Amino acid sequence: MSHYRTKKGEKFEWKAFQEHMGYSDEELEAFKKDPKKSKFAPIMASPDILNKTLVVEVVESKGCAQGMKPGDRLYLKEGCSMLDPERSDPWCGHAMHALYSFTACCHSLMQNGIDPNTMHWEAFSCPDAGPKYGWGQVKMKCYVIDETEEKDS
Repeated sequence: MSHYRTKKGEKFEWKAFQEHMGYSDEELEAFKKDPKKSKFAPIMASPDILNKTLVVEVVESKGCAQGMKPGDRLYLKEGCSMLDPERSDPWCGHAMHALYSFTACCHSLMQNGIDPNTMHWEAFSCPDAGPKYGWGQVKMKCYVIDETEEKDS
């Protein structure tokens, strides 16, 4: 998203958005005619959104075959969407099943000017049923942090 990122007070650049997304002129015009899409694209490209990072943190772990432990974190930067591999701990694919729900919830709340940390459901567990019925189980919580540094790329 950095190609069409806006700074406070800047006008949204539809042409840069079009290039970033790979849209044809017709696709861009159809996009802009949709009231929801045209309203939220500038919001999602704003620093208020793009400086937000979704953190998924392990709070409990029992019998995890991949060794996930309390305190392990996964970071999704750029508006709670893009994996930050430099800060994230190794993560089991089975523990990612609910991430779409949390990123979608964060986007919806942020697009509407609501603090994403007010989401009602903030925790989930991996789909393994634990040692009684499966192997192990990992419980995680999600929260959003605001990255204060300016990102100018």
